[in-house]
Amino acid sequence: MFVLQEEGATVTFPEAWPLVGAEAATAVQAGIQSALEARLEQFVRHEGRFDRPEARYHLRAFARVRRDDGCPPALVWSANTPEYRVARWFEGAPEGAVIPTIELPTIDRGFLKNLRPNVTLKVPRSLFNFLQNNAPDEFLGGEARNDTSGPAFQWICGFNISIIFMIAFMLLITFVFLLNIVFWWVAFFRICIPLPGGLFDDGEG
Repeated sequence: MFVLQEEGATVTFPEAWPLVGAEAATAVQAGIQSALEARLEQFVRHEGRFDRPEARYHLRAFARVRRDDGCPPALVWSANTPEYRVARWFEGAPEGAVIPTIELPTIDRGFLKNLRPNVTLKVPRSLFNFLQNNAPDEFLGGEARNDTSGPAFQWICGFNISIIFMIAFMLLITFVFLLNIVFWWVAFFRICIPLPGGLFDDGEG
C-alpha cells in the first residue's frame, strides 16, 4: 500500500486496482483525449514568426522625410532586397555569416581567487525544503520523497554563473566523446584552431 502525504491531505493508494469495465474505460479514454487536445491547442494555436521553413522573404527600408510645406512627413521606400529564407537553428551558419565567439575563463589561481556568486535565484520554500530533505543518491535511485517540511522561509541563493558554465561545458565534452562511439560525430561537433601569439592573450607567459 502506498501513502502520499501532502500539506493538509493524505491519499492512500490500494495495492491493486479492480478491472475497469468497457464503459469506464471509454470514459477515461475520452477524458484523456479531451485534456490532451486542449493542451495541444495551447501549443499550436498561433503560428510563430518564421515558423514555415518554405517561406521566402524580402526586406525593404524606408526613410521618413520631413517636408517644408507643413504637410506630414513623406515615406520613401527602397526596392526589395533579393529573396531569402530564414535558416533553421540546426542548419548551421551560412557561408559568410558572423559566428559568435564565447570566451572561457582561464583556470588559474587568479580566477579561483576572484570567484563570487554573480547570479541570484529566488527559491520557494517548498522547492528548497524538497531538495534539502532528499539526498542526491535518492534522486538517482528514484527514491526521492515528496517531503517539503522545514523552515517556512523563501530563500535567496547566489550562484556563480562561470562555474555553472564550466561544469556544463565539461559534461558536454564528456558525453560527446562517449556518444562518439555510436554516432562518430566529433569531426562535425568541434574544430580547434590555434591562434598566433598576441591575438588571444590569456595572461599566461
